[in-house]
Amino acid sequence: IISRAEWGAPQQVCTPDVASSLTHVVLHHTAGSNAYATVAQAMQQLRNDALYHINGRGWCDLGYNFVVDKWGNIYEGRAASAEKAVIGVHAGGFNTRSLGISMLGTYGTAAPSTAVQE
Repeated sequence: IISRAEWGAPQQVCTPDVASSLTHVVLHHTAGSNAYATVAQAMQQLRNDALYHINGRGWCDLGYNFVVDKWGNIYEGRAASAEKAVIGVHAGGFNTRSLGISMLGTYGTAAPSTAVQE
């Protein structure tokens, strides 16, 4: 798992709530392009998403607990998600006790790569 420090995550603006346990996983995708060609570009897209969630949406941090790029790299999204059952904002009304994993990019008719699915 690529840490927040490694991908250059912006500082969270508050401390997210933590659930007592996790019961399910919510899979999602971001609204950005799949045209990123390097890991550095994927990390930049992830930083842009995080800043949009914080500054544009008014959320505490990136909404997803984890994000996976097209090569299958896993990034810690919301702070402390690798250690605790941090409550994200990935599925309105169903966030508590769920783990939010997002694929980096939009998937229409094309299926995510095998690396992403694994």
